[in-house]
Amino acid sequence: LFYKYWPHPKALPRPDLVIGAGRKTHSHLLAVKYCFAAKAIVLMRPSLPLCCFDMALIPQHDGCFKQNNVVMTQGALNPIRPSNQHQPQYSLILLGGPSKHFQWNSKSIVAQLKTLIVANPDHYYHITTSRRTPTELTPLLHSLSANRVEITPFEATTPEWLQQQLANAGQCWVTEDSVSMIYEALTAQTAVGLLNLKIIKSNRLSRGITTLIEQGLVRRFNHHQPTQQPKVTKQFTEADRCADIVVKKWFES
Repeated sequence: LFYKYWPHPKALPRPDLVIGAGRKTHSHLLAVKYCFAAKAIVLMRPSLPLCCFDMALIPQHDGCFKQNNVVMTQGALNPIRPSNQHQPQYSLILLGGPSKHFQWNSKSIVAQLKTLIVANPDHYYHITTSRRTPTELTPLLHSLSANRVEITPFEATTPEWLQQQLANAGQCWVTEDSVSMIYEALTAQTAVGLLNLKIIKSNRLSRGITTLIEQGLVRRFNHHQPTQQPKVTKQFTEADRCADIVVKKWFES
């Protein structure tokens, strides 16, 4: 970065645009920006001053920014694409784990799942875990075993697995600590429901979830209405919206 040099392969065209996410990409983004006069876009709240970048796409739960080069997004952008192959009676269940924002309760989660599964006998349920899911949950999940319940632990999945399942699922139930998976499910345009956890204290993530509920984009599981399914929304296209902003700003003649 100091020498404004970047080892660019001669066989490739000079970049007009460079995009990065993660703090380790910041110096590389700026090196390419200054070496090739490219526009630099960072997909997060950067650790460097915002003025260093041509555009920053920042999730609303990271704060409110008024700078002209900032575009606020609902959730972090993700590579999931919308699908038109959703199967109405196929429900995907995504389980997170303990976090500093929500009080994890394995027994409560399993109780919600039992009520949901029993109340909807015409649905097939596919459950998966995550890196954070406590081992104590595994035997409790197996108590749900039935011919229409399948359990695939996180360790048995591939990088493409989640996107493939979201493309087919008619509904996706997510523990509310798993914020990134909530937004990925919304992006896939499957109907999204939340499995309830107690909030340790009001925080930016919980406020973001409250906003999604108020907008009608997700619904909470309700023990008193277990047959009520979440609704599909076609309104959540954050990546496309941001792409349109970039194209209109720099590439439309």
